[in-house]
Amino acid sequence: MTNIQIHDCSAFSNAECKELFQQIRDELISYNNSIIAGLSKSSVLLSLTDKEDIVGGLFGKISWDWLHIELLWIEESYRNSDYGTQLILKAEAIAQKADCIGVHLESSTFQAPGFYKKLGYSIFAELENKPRKQTQIFFKKEF
Repeated sequence: MTNIQIHDCSAFSNAECKELFQQIRDELISYNNSIIAGLSKSSVLLSLTDKEDIVGGLFGKISWDWLHIELLWIEESYRNSDYGTQLILKAEAIAQKADCIGVHLESSTFQAPGFYKKLGYSIFAELENKPRKQTQIFFKKEF
């Protein structure tokens, strides 16, 4: 007979939580790779600098033939100067060179959904009240 228990990680130290997370993650990756092998994974990290100051950047991951843009930030005084567009276009070029199907990302209604629409991204899902009184919007752009 098995003795299955559910443990809440908040009862463990940080080191134990990290170890638990890594084990669960490794098991999932191992399973996924056994089903869909040979897909490349890499990161995209672009920075925007003014002299030596970082004033913007983009981070994403290429996985399963798609680039997922996780972060895009432009310092407020540099916004509306086409820098965000330049970062997105550079990331798209990297994704195309890596033979990706397309790019996907998330934004919220209080962020910049119009910016992504202007760049040709289409909405494929919305999650209302994330955060409360806002909507998280899921965008994609296929090449």
